[in-house]
Amino acid sequence: MELFVLLLVVLVCWAWYAIMQGREAALAAGKRVCETQGLQLLDDTVAMSKLSIRRDKRDGVTLSRVYRFEFTDTGDNRRQGVLIMEGTRLANIQLEPYRLQ
Repeated sequence: MELFVLLLVVLVCWAWYAIMQGREAALAAGKRVCETQGLQLLDDTVAMSKLSIRRDKRDGVTLSRVYRFEFTDTGDNRRQGVLIMEGTRLANIQLEPYRLQ
């Protein structure tokens, strides 16, 4: 029984660590994309909206996470963006249409 509880605690800690690593990678990717597009990442945060297990391109299994964030193109509006992360790698990004300056 004690071994089971210990293993459960270790599993929960590992899952929390993996989720936090993915969040940090998504935040860095969001900042990088906004910077290259001349946009501003609002609130300096991303929020996970979906978590799933998927096959990657090498037929392995990876955690796929969908993160939502807000950005601005002019400084007086809020637009939505979505980052799709596979593990800690950016797989796809979607930005709500914005004005090119």
